[in-house]
Amino acid sequence: MSFVDQAGKAVGSTTLTKGTNDKTALDTIKTVSVADPTSPDAATLKKAYAALLAKAGIKGYTTDGLSKDQLAANLAAIKAAAYGQDVKLVVAKLPAKALVSSALFFDKSDTKDVTQDLAYFENANGKRDSDANFSKALAGDANINGYAGDVVTVANLNAAVKDQGLNTIYYAAKNDGFLWGAGTHLAASDYSGTNGTLFADGMSGKTIYVFKLTFTAKPDNPDTSIGNRLDSNKPLFDKQGNATIGDTGNQVVLKYDEVKAGKQITLDSNNMKAKTLAELFGE
Repeated sequence: MSFVDQAGKAVGSTTLTKGTNDKTALDTIKTVSVADPTSPDAATLKKAYAALLAKAGIKGYTTDGLSKDQLAANLAAIKAAAYGQDVKLVVAKLPAKALVSSALFFDKSDTKDVTQDLAYFENANGKRDSDANFSKALAGDANINGYAGDVVTVANLNAAVKDQGLNTIYYAAKNDGFLWGAGTHLAASDYSGTNGTLFADGMSGKTIYVFKLTFTAKPDNPDTSIGNRLDSNKPLFDKQGNATIGDTGNQVVLKYDEVKAGKQITLDSNNMKAKTLAELFGE
């Protein structure tokens, strides 16, 4: 029994062996499929194909989305099955699903406003961007994508985080007040001066704080939570370090640890020439 996608491309095959009580090839197919692969009921048909595809070691395909003509051709092929011959069936590819639909990034030490995530920061590769763009990149990482029902592990998420340079990040805050001497997080508009400097011209002479943060996901740990606030506490992963991909992804919160206290820096002419926040932090 071989399977092809809707474009006719081969996706896999398996060999079915006649059982002691099987009188026809259809009997053998039904023994493997458990549910009836000739049934007009969509749910029964889906279950039967799932068993046949599993026997072939094929993931990510189903009967959902097949046209009436394709279903009719499959039915004819199954009913005409004979020992020693190939039965070719068309299957439809399941849409890929993501474990994470979006992510918010928080400094665990920044507890004054539990709703304010890091909106603009620098990743481990020296790239500065918005949280929305970093979130999109993380959500699309192959390590944490698959099909509904697939299991994603803590190790998978950590691999995705590292791939996107989000295992270590840097951000800066203004010296305006309310926490550790630091205050408002620097926004995109505070960077990229007209003379090629790291910071906008208006930042010259000001004092800021630069922070280095790290993140590692762990099993059953609220530092990787489902939600959208720093105080969200429903862990994404269970005690075994597993999470299951559903039909819709999870909005998650990643809570980062500070490597050490933020570094106070005055943006004099020399510091304005830095290329990255990591450089200013002394990395």
